[in-house]
Amino acid sequence: MAGMRWDFIEMSKTISFASLFSGIGGADLGLQSAGLEHAWGLEYEAPLAELYTNNIGRCFVQNILDANPIKFDKVDWLHASPVCKAFSTANTNKGERQLDLDCAQKTADFIKVLEPRWVSIENVEAYRKSKSFHLICDQLGKSGYWFTWKVLNAADFGVPQARRRLILTACKSGFLPEMPQPEKWIGWYNAIEDLLADLPDSKLADWQIKRLPDLIKGSFLTEQTNPRREATVRYGSDPAFTLASSMCARRSGVQAFLVHPTDQRTMPTIEGTEPAFTLTANESGNITKALLIESTGARSDRPLAILEAEKPCWTLRAMGHDGHWHKAHALISEGRGRVVQLDIKCLARLQSFPDTYRFSGTKSIDGKGIGNSVCPLMMKKIAENILGVN
Repeated sequence: MAGMRWDFIEMSKTISFASLFSGIGGADLGLQSAGLEHAWGLEYEAPLAELYTNNIGRCFVQNILDANPIKFDKVDWLHASPVCKAFSTANTNKGERQLDLDCAQKTADFIKVLEPRWVSIENVEAYRKSKSFHLICDQLGKSGYWFTWKVLNAADFGVPQARRRLILTACKSGFLPEMPQPEKWIGWYNAIEDLLADLPDSKLADWQIKRLPDLIKGSFLTEQTNPRREATVRYGSDPAFTLASSMCARRSGVQAFLVHPTDQRTMPTIEGTEPAFTLTANESGNITKALLIESTGARSDRPLAILEAEKPCWTLRAMGHDGHWHKAHALISEGRGRVVQLDIKCLARLQSFPDTYRFSGTKSIDGKGIGNSVCPLMMKKIAENILGVN
């Protein structure tokens, strides 16, 4: 049946799916929007499972290590995003733990017992070198799956963030197609531009403003996650860095400013209480709409990370308690200059969640759920690509 496309409207058999480590259902939303029918999810944290249930459907609240695969309904597609904290670049105490191996073994058990036709695994890039990942791959091989894996960038699938993730796809009794060709990157500003006008005004901290002159030398994006490393710079139409939890995480915040890039020696900025720069005929094409600027705190010696409007956002990481919520800002160039605080809806859209998703209203829950999610749009396009040739 190679080359034959599935017709989701006229299919004689509905393709069902389920997920392990479901979170708030990013991967599930993608599979659902690709035409698959939801069966169940499995999530350990009750607040996240409640969001999943409210937006997608049945979700079992249970530690996967206590779950018996035999008691779960069989499905056509099984997705899993095993615990990845030990492999995340944001974790300074990296190292594979017994918990990681146990979760991988349980994932392998579900695959062995449920025997879905398709399997997908998502995790951080470093997971590919772990014993946990190879344990899952070994089970796929023993169970007769054809599988492949690749580190993919969500920006290549139309998501407005540069989020690199390991994606494994597997098919039983069938071949897998090549991944679709990369799409044009979408900037963070265009993704949320229509939401900015209704956001509340905010302002920048003095220490943030003081750090700007030495950093803003032109129109560029820079990221530095370690004071011992040089900053990474991206120019032109490049996508932004992965939306790790930097916008929602406990140690970092995201700011955005309007910059007037006509003088390479000094780059003046404007605050929310000041009018925007006057646009003249020869300057109007050089105005930067907005910049996202990420920082790690007033006491840190790390430089700010600067992101142009045309770039995808950084990777959204999961954040901790409400007290660790860090504001994300954008400065709008239309009319007067305004500094506005981004809200959960903006962050969700940067992660490609639909506007119809109903969040809890508690930033610690919603931010954690967004930061840990698979980008729904990327998962949708991966599923459509696979089902289009099998």
